[in-house]
Amino acid sequence: MKKLMFIATYRLLFAILGLAAVITQFANSTNLLGDAFHPDNFFSFFTIESNLLFIGVLFVGSYMAWKRKTSQTFEIFRGAAMIYMLITGIIFSLFLTGLEEELLTHVPWVNSTLHYVLPVIAVLDWIVDVPKKQIPFKKGLVWLIFPVAYLVYTLVRGNYTAWYPYPFLNPTLEGGWNRVISMAIFITFVFVFVVWLTTRSTSFQKLPKKAKH
Repeated sequence: MKKLMFIATYRLLFAILGLAAVITQFANSTNLLGDAFHPDNFFSFFTIESNLLFIGVLFVGSYMAWKRKTSQTFEIFRGAAMIYMLITGIIFSLFLTGLEEELLTHVPWVNSTLHYVLPVIAVLDWIVDVPKKQIPFKKGLVWLIFPVAYLVYTLVRGNYTAWYPYPFLNPTLEGGWNRVISMAIFITFVFVFVVWLTTRSTSFQKLPKKAKH
């Protein structure tokens, strides 16, 4: 019971922190860019989309922990949010550090919250509260649907708007399509590996002790 209350509490607190960070980033972007600010561009960042999903999962997860409830559907969404947040942290750390101004994450605490703090919390939350039922790898592959759809959406939309959320997805920059394709393949491999690790983690549940005769 104490563990569930602990889980419910930290999920709620970090959900509020994450929501505050997204709202702050939106407000600051609006003030800085003025008429040049496009909400559709803002919500086209994978960072924003993954954080909003995770924030929603935290709010729902807090309620479910408080009520001592769970469901396979919720765990699938929680797994998705955890994976997307982890990839967000990895990709930002590897390729996007130093581009805070360009990515509109120039507010230090907002940048830290969305790219470092919440990704770590997502992983820790999964470790602290591993799903009770195993999630097979084949079933976990459903988590790849969103990032693949996001890639297609970004490239198609960018072709019409001439705006891309991340430099490595912009075929008009140095490296062109070769760079975009190489990055897409690399990130896909990272996603598949993380999905495999995540599903493996659900297979390490403690088996019930056999009754002594």
